[in-house]
Amino acid sequence: MSVNVTKEKILRVAEECFALYGFDATSTRQLAQKSGVNMSMLQYYFGCKEKLLETLLINQSELIREELSPLLAMEGSAWQRLEKMRHVIVEHAWQHRRLFKIVMQELLLHQREVIANISHQSFSETFSIMREVIADGIARKEFREGVDADLVISMVKGTLFFVLNLQMPLVPQEQEMEATKERAHAFFKSVLERYLLP
Repeated sequence: MSVNVTKEKILRVAEECFALYGFDATSTRQLAQKSGVNMSMLQYYFGCKEKLLETLLINQSELIREELSPLLAMEGSAWQRLEKMRHVIVEHAWQHRRLFKIVMQELLLHQREVIANISHQSFSETFSIMREVIADGIARKEFREGVDADLVISMVKGTLFFVLNLQMPLVPQEQEMEATKERAHAFFKSVLERYLLP
């Protein structure tokens, strides 16, 4: 197995285990066993469990930033860019729902400051892009004057966290998961249209 494939497998297993059992209840021995690697290899690649979680969060943060950043320069109206952004955020959240659960646990417990800081920074970067698009829409008079971008962002984040962490089991039936994702897309589109568009 190549280095990248091995590291990716360890990261996938860690994401699954941290979400199912919690960070503290997951042992490095368990991660090594489920990944099919020895403890030395796990420690060589990541050092410790905290670094493994840190790597997971940083990788996902970079991934969504790469998907969202080009939308700032995308041709078209602010609404078209916001719609594309909504789509990317919902799809990313569903694809990485286990990571959302881990982040929520870490933010609520606030036991590992480094992890909380990475999570906050990632959300700040992600949603600052949305804030910029909303501000552009207001300036162009595509969106209503007086729109509260921070509350729009809080509604999106809060709804995603609630649905992905409290309403949906970690391993739902594929059909149920897809149906809930489509409901989320429709919900966000409807709410954003009603609130933003004149």
